[in-house]
Amino acid sequence: MDQEIQELEPQTGLVVAALGAIFAKTLAEDDVPPMVLKSLRRKAAEMHQHLQAQSAESAARMLAPFLRALDDPKLFPQVP
Repeated sequence: MDQEIQELEPQTGLVVAALGAIFAKTLAEDDVPPMVLKSLRRKAAEMHQHLQAQSAESAARMLAPFLRALDDPKLFPQVP
């Protein structure tokens, strides 16, 4: 992998996480049912697994910070 791209990968992952978190926090603040955020968590995890299964390791690594952000109780309420 090109060195410059390799160096940008963590930052790109953080941008993906930030954009996703903005989207999810907007849903949470606009009184969307808690099940919507639970569904978002599930679908994001499914997409992560899909990327890994497709050998898209770089994309999966970039999506991982978003998955961690969705599970951060400081950012999002946890849905039972």
